[in-house]
Amino acid sequence: MPQVHAGAGYGSKAMEIPPTAKCANQLWIYDGGFIKSRYNGHVIDVKGASRDKGTQAIVYPFKGGKNQQWEFTPEGYIRSSFNGLVLDIPGGKVHEKAEIQLWDHKGAPHQQWTWDEYGFITSRADPQYCLDFNRETQHLIIYKKWPVTK
Repeated sequence: MPQVHAGAGYGSKAMEIPPTAKCANQLWIYDGGFIKSRYNGHVIDVKGASRDKGTQAIVYPFKGGKNQQWEFTPEGYIRSSFNGLVLDIPGGKVHEKAEIQLWDHKGAPHQQWTWDEYGFITSRADPQYCLDFNRETQHLIIYKKWPVTK
């Protein structure tokens, strides 16, 4: 499956996967600066519209604010349009259910992501892990990638 690092079409095939599929909450669609969940249509959001390093990234209903807008850079960083911070795996410790935070750009693999055509956003620090979210807390996490099922 080809990997997409920048440009249009991130998650272009995500709509082929039913929202009831086990992998649906790991699939993301880039839509006009917003990163939408295939599972429920909610978007990645800067919790509390905070400008502080260490703020959690969450999945929240679409409101259209700057704290829900993102840029996917050619180098693989996902940068907040609101505060300029990037999605970061805390301490670079890649493990299941690690909660994603926002941090200064450090140029590290635990801040870089690859977005494929199905919508998986995988960590460059360990490509078997991808962005997911906790359905109870709505916190953005990483989790082992589920297989694509249609």
